[in-house]
Amino acid sequence: MSKASNWFLSLVAAVVITAGAVMSPAQDSSRATGKLGNLIAGTFIEEAVIGPGTLTGLHTLGADGTHTGTNTQSFGDGNPSEQGPFSEFHGVWEQTGSRQITITTFIMLFNPDGKLALWARPNVVLNFDEDFEIAEGTLATLVFAPTQDPNDPEEIPIVTFEGTTTFRRTHVVDLCN
Repeated sequence: MSKASNWFLSLVAAVVITAGAVMSPAQDSSRATGKLGNLIAGTFIEEAVIGPGTLTGLHTLGADGTHTGTNTQSFGDGNPSEQGPFSEFHGVWEQTGSRQITITTFIMLFNPDGKLALWARPNVVLNFDEDFEIAEGTLATLVFAPTQDPNDPEEIPIVTFEGTTTFRRTHVVDLCN
Protein backbone atom coordinates (compact mmCIF):
# COMPACT_ATOMS: atom_id res chain seq x y z
CA MET A 1 0.00 0.00 0.00
CA SER A 2 1.33 3.45 -0.88
CA LYS A 3 2.04 6.25 1.60
CA ALA A 4 -0.87 8.20 0.09
CA SER A 5 -3.24 5.27 0.62
CA ASN A 6 -2.09 4.81 4.23
CA TRP A 7 -2.50 8.54 4.88
CA PHE A 8 -6.01 8.53 3.34
CA LEU A 9 -7.12 5.48 5.39
CA SER A 10 -5.73 7.08 8.57
CA LEU A 11 -7.62 10.28 7.80
CA VAL A 12 -10.89 8.40 7.16
CA ALA A 13 -10.45 6.42 10.40
CA ALA A 14 -9.80 9.62 12.38
CA VAL A 15 -12.90 11.28 10.89
CA VAL A 16 -15.11 8.27 11.65
CA ILE A 17 -13.83 7.99 15.23
CA THR A 18 -14.21 11.73 15.81
CA ALA A 19 -17.71 11.78 14.30
CA GLY A 20 -18.75 8.86 16.47
CA ALA A 21 -17.47 10.59 19.60
CA VAL A 22 -19.21 13.84 18.70
CA MET A 23 -22.52 12.30 17.67
CA SER A 24 -22.88 9.58 20.33
CA PRO A 25 -25.44 10.53 23.02
CA ALA A 26 -23.55 8.47 25.59
CA GLN A 27 -20.59 10.82 25.16
CA ASP A 28 -22.65 13.87 26.16
CA SER A 29 -21.65 14.43 29.80
CA SER A 30 -25.02 16.02 30.60
CA ARG A 31 -26.72 12.73 29.71
CA ALA A 32 -24.11 10.29 31.00
CA THR A 33 -25.80 7.81 33.30
CA GLY A 34 -22.86 5.62 34.29
CA LYS A 35 -23.34 2.24 35.92
CA LEU A 36 -27.00 2.84 36.77
CA GLY A 37 -27.89 3.14 33.08
CA ASN A 38 -26.65 -0.38 32.44
CA LEU A 39 -28.57 -1.70 35.44
CA ILE A 40 -31.94 -0.25 34.50
CA ALA A 41 -31.82 -0.35 30.69
CA GLY A 42 -34.69 -2.43 29.35
CA THR A 43 -38.41 -2.58 28.70
CA PHE A 44 -40.99 -2.37 31.45
CA ILE A 45 -44.74 -2.94 31.79
CA GLU A 46 -46.36 -0.12 33.72
CA GLU A 47 -49.49 0.07 35.84
CA ALA A 48 -50.35 3.70 36.67
CA VAL A 49 -53.14 4.78 38.98
CA ILE A 50 -54.40 8.28 38.28
CA GLY A 51 -57.50 9.28 40.23
CA PRO A 52 -60.12 6.56 39.86
CA GLY A 53 -58.54 5.08 36.72
CA THR A 54 -55.71 2.69 35.88
CA LEU A 55 -53.56 2.82 32.75
CA THR A 56 -51.28 0.09 31.42
CA GLY A 57 -48.12 1.15 29.61
CA LEU A 58 -45.02 -0.17 27.91
CA HIS A 59 -41.80 1.80 28.43
CA THR A 60 -38.19 1.45 27.31
CA LEU A 61 -35.39 3.04 29.30
CA GLY A 62 -32.09 3.34 27.44
CA ALA A 63 -28.74 3.11 29.20
CA ASP A 64 -27.93 6.52 27.68
CA GLY A 65 -30.81 8.28 29.47
CA THR A 66 -33.48 8.01 26.77
CA HIS A 67 -37.10 7.05 27.37
CA THR A 68 -39.85 5.96 25.00
CA GLY A 69 -43.24 4.57 25.84
CA THR A 70 -46.93 4.34 25.22
CA ASN A 71 -50.02 3.45 27.24
CA THR A 72 -53.60 2.37 26.76
CA GLN A 73 -54.78 5.97 26.67
CA SER A 74 -52.78 6.42 23.46
CA PHE A 75 -55.34 4.21 21.77
CA GLY A 76 -58.54 5.66 23.21
CA ASP A 77 -58.75 4.24 26.74
CA GLY A 78 -60.92 6.70 28.60
CA ASN A 79 -63.41 8.49 26.37
CA PRO A 80 -62.43 7.91 22.73
CA SER A 81 -65.41 9.85 21.37
CA GLU A 82 -64.01 13.05 22.90
CA GLN A 83 -60.27 12.54 22.37
CA GLY A 84 -58.16 12.00 19.35
CA PRO A 85 -54.99 9.95 19.28
CA PHE A 86 -51.89 10.48 21.43
CA SER A 87 -48.29 10.28 20.29
CA GLU A 88 -45.85 7.85 21.80
CA PHE A 89 -43.90 9.17 24.79
CA HIS A 90 -40.45 10.57 24.09
CA GLY A 91 -38.17 11.83 26.82
CA VAL A 92 -35.12 11.50 29.01
CA TRP A 93 -34.24 10.21 32.44
CA GLU A 94 -31.49 10.98 34.90
CA GLN A 95 -30.29 9.50 38.15
CA THR A 96 -31.61 11.33 41.23
CA GLY A 97 -30.70 8.79 43.94
CA SER A 98 -28.72 5.57 44.38
CA ARG A 99 -31.54 3.50 42.83
CA GLN A 100 -33.79 6.40 41.80
CA ILE A 101 -34.39 8.10 38.48
CA THR A 102 -36.58 10.96 37.33
CA ILE A 103 -38.12 10.75 33.87
CA THR A 104 -39.34 13.80 31.96
CA THR A 105 -41.21 12.89 28.82
CA PHE A 106 -43.43 14.57 26.25
CA ILE A 107 -46.69 13.52 24.66
CA MET A 108 -48.67 15.22 21.90
CA LEU A 109 -52.46 14.92 22.14
CA PHE A 110 -54.46 15.45 18.97
CA ASN A 111 -58.01 16.45 18.13
CA PRO A 112 -60.01 13.81 16.25
CA ASP A 113 -59.23 15.80 13.07
CA GLY A 114 -55.47 15.32 13.66
CA LYS A 115 -54.57 18.85 14.81
CA LEU A 116 -52.43 19.30 17.92
CA ALA A 117 -54.79 19.84 20.85
CA LEU A 118 -52.51 19.68 23.89
CA TRP A 119 -49.01 18.89 25.10
CA ALA A 120 -48.51 16.68 28.16
CA ARG A 121 -45.30 16.51 30.18
CA PRO A 122 -45.31 13.63 32.65
CA ASN A 123 -42.59 13.74 35.29
CA VAL A 124 -42.06 10.36 36.94
CA VAL A 125 -39.88 9.56 39.94
CA LEU A 126 -39.05 5.84 40.15
CA ASN A 127 -37.35 3.94 42.98
CA PHE A 128 -35.95 0.57 41.91
CA ASP A 129 -35.74 -2.51 44.10
CA GLU A 130 -32.29 -3.97 44.81
CA ASP A 131 -32.49 -6.28 41.75
CA PHE A 132 -33.69 -3.49 39.40
CA GLU A 133 -36.67 -5.65 38.43
CA ILE A 134 -39.47 -3.48 39.85
CA ALA A 135 -39.69 0.27 40.31
CA GLU A 136 -42.40 2.13 42.16
CA GLY A 137 -42.98 5.82 42.17
CA THR A 138 -45.06 8.89 41.64
CA LEU A 139 -46.04 10.83 38.57
CA ALA A 140 -47.21 14.34 37.95
CA THR A 141 -48.45 15.24 34.49
CA LEU A 142 -48.57 18.85 33.42
CA VAL A 143 -50.82 19.67 30.47
CA PHE A 144 -50.20 22.66 28.20
CA ALA A 145 -52.07 24.39 25.37
CA PRO A 146 -50.67 23.79 21.87
CA THR A 147 -49.33 27.36 21.81
CA GLN A 148 -47.29 26.83 25.00
CA ASP A 149 -43.75 25.44 25.19
CA PRO A 150 -43.93 22.23 27.28
CA ASN A 151 -40.13 22.23 27.60
CA ASP A 152 -40.06 25.65 29.29
CA PRO A 153 -39.94 25.20 33.08
CA GLU A 154 -41.53 28.66 33.48
CA GLU A 155 -44.68 27.75 31.49
CA ILE A 156 -47.80 27.49 33.64
CA PRO A 157 -49.80 24.34 32.84
CA ILE A 158 -53.52 24.55 32.16
CA VAL A 159 -54.09 21.43 34.27
CA THR A 160 -52.00 19.06 36.40
CA PHE A 161 -52.81 15.59 37.65
CA GLU A 162 -50.93 13.18 39.88
CA GLY A 163 -50.77 9.47 40.50
CA THR A 164 -48.65 6.46 41.36
CA THR A 165 -46.93 4.00 39.08
CA THR A 166 -45.20 0.62 39.08
CA PHE A 167 -42.76 -0.55 36.39
CA ARG A 168 -42.07 -4.30 36.05
CA ARG A 169 -39.13 -5.44 33.89
CA THR A 170 -39.89 -7.68 30.92
CA HIS A 171 -37.79 -10.77 30.14
CA VAL A 172 -37.16 -12.99 27.14
CA VAL A 173 -39.54 -15.93 27.14
CA ASP A 174 -38.28 -18.93 25.17
CA LEU A 175 -41.38 -20.52 23.67
CA CYS A 176 -39.43 -22.86 21.41
CA ASN A 177 -37.91 -25.07 24.09
